[in-house]
Amino acid sequence: MSAPCAAQLQENGEGEGILPSAIVQRFTRNAAGEFEPMTAGSTRVVALPIGMPVFSKVERYLGLSADECFQQQAGAVIVSG
Repeated sequence: MSAPCAAQLQENGEGEGILPSAIVQRFTRNAAGEFEPMTAGSTRVVALPIGMPVFSKVERYLGLSADECFQQQAGAVIVSG
């Protein structure tokens, strides 16, 4: 029997990926009503969470679709067209 579908991956180069809220900064309000960054261990209420995206390099891979994987596991011949 052939290798499992997850093992049948091909490298497809590098690219960039965006993690939409990888960094979250939380702010609270001080006595004057102004925003200030929360400190570690603070028990104050979060008044404003801000999510910041992070761009990172990623390696891309190609694999079989779920249908192709099922057909291959069942022994069917895969014809792409």
